[in-house]
Amino acid sequence: MLLDKHSQFHLQAVPKELWGQASLQKLLITTPQDKHELLLQTELLPHQINMVGLTAAGLVLFKLTWSNEVGLKLNTNVLAKGIEAQVMLAYYQLANWPIKDIQLGLKDLHIALSPEDKQKRNFFRGNELIFSVLHTAQHSLMTHYVDHYQIEIETLQQSKIEY
Repeated sequence: MLLDKHSQFHLQAVPKELWGQASLQKLLITTPQDKHELLLQTELLPHQINMVGLTAAGLVLFKLTWSNEVGLKLNTNVLAKGIEAQVMLAYYQLANWPIKDIQLGLKDLHIALSPEDKQKRNFFRGNELIFSVLHTAQHSLMTHYVDHYQIEIETLQQSKIEY
């Protein structure tokens, strides 16, 4: 999957320590032209990821399912301009998955922890910083320095689900 014109990330299986997690998050996507806000509901199962994007009023924007066996299935109604649902899934993994799992999926990029803040993951192509992800338990901020946008994520609810 293309993250930008030059970088790819192959989605990775859900790490065992994340199985059975569900979250509801508020996303604020800021581009030079516009701002979009949406809710994101995500379920992490042993062999599958389910993700639904909603407007603040509850209108379904997209439904996405990913598994190693089937790949990506996406149904969209309306989506924020410029950022595709599958790219949001990739950034979700880049923020939450262990670094060793992320490295397996990176193509034309490498990851390094920020020397100033070990919670910040910097992604480089050669020596150029392409984007970074700063992740804490309740808040994440992905800043794309080349394509000039950012995704701010606030976790509203985290729970365990049966699978």
